[in-house]
Amino acid sequence: MDITHYRKRNLDSTRRIKLDEVVSENLRRVETVLKYLKELRPEILGEYIPALTKRYEESRMRKTPEYQDRSFSELGQEHKMLTANPALRKTVIQWTLAELDPFESISIGEPEIEVLLLNYNRASEVLRYHRVMALIELLGREEGIQLWKDLVYKATDDARRENPEEVWPPIQEIADGWRQFGETTDIDHDFTVAQFDEHKVLLKFNRCPVYEAVKHLADPEVAYLATCWTSHPDNASLKRYGLKRRKLTPQTLHTHPFCIEFFWNSDVHPDIELPDKEFMQNLGEE
Repeated sequence: MDITHYRKRNLDSTRRIKLDEVVSENLRRVETVLKYLKELRPEILGEYIPALTKRYEESRMRKTPEYQDRSFSELGQEHKMLTANPALRKTVIQWTLAELDPFESISIGEPEIEVLLLNYNRASEVLRYHRVMALIELLGREEGIQLWKDLVYKATDDARRENPEEVWPPIQEIADGWRQFGETTDIDHDFTVAQFDEHKVLLKFNRCPVYEAVKHLADPEVAYLATCWTSHPDNASLKRYGLKRRKLTPQTLHTHPFCIEFFWNSDVHPDIELPDKEFMQNLGEE
């Protein structure tokens, strides 16, 4: 077994971004939820859109001037549902700009601007959180969470139908990628890579930039479901398309002192067992 621990403390990490790309991606994500909500529960769409708009308006961490640059208004015109709901579309743009809080004046004209990494992650991850919370406000906790899971399942299933080939990297590439990240990045982190063989690897995170971006939110379960949860390793889509790579997340930083992500190739390890709790607890704690 190959075990490597990486730790870097840097609370002032920054990132160079293209502002139009970040705003466009947030618009796309909201449009995707509206699309699948229209498919699965069209009767609540009329209530969901104003509920989500209100959440974004009320949760902005700082106020920003009304955007004047015409190019902001032209972003995401291909998203028909958002275009038909201009109040939601506008508040997604304003909310994104407020979360990013760029060092430079807000403009879309520059190729790149510099922002704090924490703000960049919040601009992406907190946006996801409010999409789920708006469902819970309308339907109650149990039904709202189940509908969110149904939306994720449907989106995953559609992606597999469009491309039934294995779309994720193999286990060895996952392990190599995280080791390279630990060796080269200046981003604040604390994690361990434990590789059992070419087809099985466990990652333990004591600190994670995504978690740092959402840990202030009131509902840890929803924060996890909105930002990290993708599905269970044996869900119907994976079985249907015979995908080999599996992932198990037995615990996360939202509810435990550390997060575990366990990846394996189900062809090589069909009867997988998660390492015991003592092994995971002691991993990287030298």
